[in-house]
Amino acid sequence: MIANSALFNASSGDTEAFIRSKCDKFLSPAEYGALSQLNSVQEVLTALQGTYLQSAVADLRVPQASQLRSRLTKRLSDEIDEIEGESEAPFYAIIQFIRHRYMIDNVFIALLSYLKHSDEQATFHPIGFLPPLAQLAQSEDAFTIVLEQLPIASYFESAQIDADTLHNLKSLPEQDYLIELEMMRCRVYKQFYIVFERFLQRCGGNTYEACRTLLAFECDVRAILLKADLLNYNFQKPQKLAEMFAPIGLLYPLWHDQIGLSTDIDSLRQAVSDFQEYSGVFDAALAQGRGLQEQFQIAKVDVLIDTLSQQFNIGCVWAYLMMREIEIENIVWIVECVGQKRGQADMKNIVNLKK
Repeated sequence: MIANSALFNASSGDTEAFIRSKCDKFLSPAEYGALSQLNSVQEVLTALQGTYLQSAVADLRVPQASQLRSRLTKRLSDEIDEIEGESEAPFYAIIQFIRHRYMIDNVFIALLSYLKHSDEQATFHPIGFLPPLAQLAQSEDAFTIVLEQLPIASYFESAQIDADTLHNLKSLPEQDYLIELEMMRCRVYKQFYIVFERFLQRCGGNTYEACRTLLAFECDVRAILLKADLLNYNFQKPQKLAEMFAPIGLLYPLWHDQIGLSTDIDSLRQAVSDFQEYSGVFDAALAQGRGLQEQFQIAKVDVLIDTLSQQFNIGCVWAYLMMREIEIENIVWIVECVGQKRGQADMKNIVNLKK
């Protein structure tokens, strides 16, 4: 437990200060505006060399958006490695949980590559990468062996996902196994969130107070977006859907049932209408012509800023990481717009991290 501020400063104060110093470097709305008015991708890269992202773009020559995203993500991964190397017990522990999230996604990237019989090498997120993951994309037999080597094996076991589960997917049409894979991923995430919440509760103090709102938001949004996505496939199995929702958040438990019973986007909005922070996102998305996921990303920034604002809180590294990921998507979006000669980048899709 790290509720005492004096104890926190002794074990984690320097790491927290180090992370907060990085937050001052986020690109500002004015910088995004200037980047969006440039005439070529090379001009954007040149401008970025004048920012803290210089090392990530220094030798790039008119890259594809995927190459730029890969470079910026690798730089972020290096930052997390640096923070981890300087941290002690509580910060080190939360960074391991952060890695687990990306490791879960990487497992499903590998499984998708395997099911599609893709000849292309799977692209894994570096924050959650371990060498055994590459074997998953090659062989069904590797599933059990690889999972035993990963620290996320218990999440899959609790979600009752094993090699037999993967084998059963092979006989399904592509659309069906894509749905099944996403539902499997949500079940694994559910187990992750349960364990992560227990960790935050043990931390107590400002860490728990700061992080529980962010965790609740993430679990609620995941439930809403999962249902919204499944509406496109006419998936109407409320009981099965309930198995994928984490028992965490403002919507748990009563509104989970209402979400599961919704049959279209309007009834889904109605299911969360008691919560302005969520129903307002539906209204804003419609008014602004955005997708729900993009609009929730904008709403999340306020939660992230609030998490970062609370001191004596190891969750600041979690919030910082999420904000950096949003910044990466902002930059990639601008480069795509400039590269396609679409004129000034559509600023409504830029999520400002500085208010």
